[in-house]
Amino acid sequence: MRAYVEVLTPRDHLLLAASGLLARVPLAVVGFSALLVVRRSTGEFGLAGAVSAAVVASGALVGPALGRWGDRRGQTVALRTTALVAVLGALLFVAVTSLDAPAWLVVPAAVAVGAGAAPVGSFTRTRWARTYPRDGDRADPRLATAFALEGVFDELVWVAGPALASLVAALADPRLALLLACGAGAAGCLALSAQRHGAPVDTVRTRSWSLPVTTPDVLGVLAAGFAVGAVFGLADLSAVALTTERGVPQLAGSVLGAGALGAVVGGLVVGTLRPVADPRRGAVLTSVFFGCGYAALATVPGVVGILLLSFVAGATYAPFGVAVNRLVERAAPAARLTESLAWVSTAVTAGTAVGTALGGLVVDAAGARGGYLLVAPLAALPFVFTLAGTRWGSAR
Repeated sequence: MRAYVEVLTPRDHLLLAASGLLARVPLAVVGFSALLVVRRSTGEFGLAGAVSAAVVASGALVGPALGRWGDRRGQTVALRTTALVAVLGALLFVAVTSLDAPAWLVVPAAVAVGAGAAPVGSFTRTRWARTYPRDGDRADPRLATAFALEGVFDELVWVAGPALASLVAALADPRLALLLACGAGAAGCLALSAQRHGAPVDTVRTRSWSLPVTTPDVLGVLAAGFAVGAVFGLADLSAVALTTERGVPQLAGSVLGAGALGAVVGGLVVGTLRPVADPRRGAVLTSVFFGCGYAALATVPGVVGILLLSFVAGATYAPFGVAVNRLVERAAPAARLTESLAWVSTAVTAGTAVGTALGGLVVDAAGARGGYLLVAPLAALPFVFTLAGTRWGSAR
């Protein structure tokens, strides 16, 4: 753990990490809480999945625009605006669902909530990249550790977030869980905006709305990230359905948290290892582990078995996530680094939205087992896309 101590010892580094962690809370809670709110009020997994997907999709769409805004205008304005949207969106969703409004009003309110839960990991990763700049083609090994730490934080909120949201929903109301999460996220964004360490000083003025990086290997891992998100969304909704079918709905958050805890452990281990020199090769290798880990969920061995398998599966994602961010960081133009890294999160988040919506339909038709059976073939797609992008790039 010496590598992590070295990265976090400076006070500015510790504040950067803590603010980024707090700002991530809505990412793990709002979609899940929205699903619980609609599921409790309507009894339909299909509509609940659609509303949760609207939350996630909104965050996915806002992510690159937020990153672009941060690159053009500076991170402070973008983060403070995100904090305001998070609070207003949460209040709107709570008001609409409390009045038993029709779906055509609930879904737009869910979009507003998602806009305030945009991924801020691209902002913190950009700051780490400026803290540990590369020397020509040689990357500072501390940057790999910092990126592994960011991956741990991405998942750490999923360890406690869904479990606490389930607990708050059982003891009080899922709307309260959503309000608390959005409040925490807003506080984290404001704290991060107040810090100057690692924040980009030079902004870029560009009218282009094209992708910042269009090399085959990057396009391949973005497609792989979308497939990873679809696996996440489908597996998460299947977990909710499984625990409901078995009469223990309060354990749904624990199953989701087990996968996130596995990713935390995997990320901590990856951060202590020497990174693979070529991140493209690392992405291909780690995508194989990911596919094997999540395919095992198709056995559906019961709630306890799924909880254990979710932990193992989560551990296989962390190395892949670190390799993908390293690959994009190396290929991206410095002036558009925040936006470039935001596309990684957006790909995963967009895939999660699709997987959640698809999962709602599959679970309504075939139950939790049907959802988990579909996870296996989807889990193979990240390897296919990553390998294809790497081979295509090598052939050019």
